[in-house]
Amino acid sequence: MEEKEKKEKSPNKILEFLTKTLNGMAYGLFATLIIGTIFATIGYLFSLGANEEMNNFCGIMTKIFGQGVKPQAENSYGISFILQGLTGAGIGVGIALAMKFDPLKTIVLAAVGEGAAYFSLSTKFVTTFQVSDKFQIGDPLTIYLVCISVALLMQYVLRKKTPVDILIVPLFGVACGLALSLGIRYPAIYITFAMQWLINAGTTAVPFVMGIIVAVLMGMAL
Repeated sequence: MEEKEKKEKSPNKILEFLTKTLNGMAYGLFATLIIGTIFATIGYLFSLGANEEMNNFCGIMTKIFGQGVKPQAENSYGISFILQGLTGAGIGVGIALAMKFDPLKTIVLAAVGEGAAYFSLSTKFVTTFQVSDKFQIGDPLTIYLVCISVALLMQYVLRKKTPVDILIVPLFGVACGLALSLGIRYPAIYITFAMQWLINAGTTAVPFVMGIIVAVLMGMAL
């Protein structure tokens, strides 16, 4: 009877863990990437007015909102750039809060998430094999996998508190995050690319049906 109960609880614990951490990831994404994208769109609309009518107000608002992480765009550095650039940290903090980590581990996981964002690959790598060394938003799947892996390692390895935790916890967390980022980024980007390709192919073939499916999946995920 006890063995059956343990077998039944194991899948439930895994599902509960995934639900909890994905929920934390969603909070992090909305507070950074999603809001940043909305502000970037507003900034882009203001930039159209500034370019066509030489409107000072539109020019000021463009500088304030920016146009997201687009170095090639003029006046792109604004609040949208900052928010989108904090996507990795936002996901890390969201997961840490969902797992009820203490303040130190929460900050470490924010640093791990931002590091994973920097070392993650873009979908262009699949076709061109180019690795970017510039500031980027990062691949959310890579960030998520690295953050939950480091979170589990900190939870089970750093169980006992020591007088030098303020040094050990960041060193351990960041070192593990760096190693995992460099290892996970390759398989993760292929999964992201496959998902992107399937959605694009489905939308091209049957736009209406695929729109419903994507909307339902996003609703369930959120």
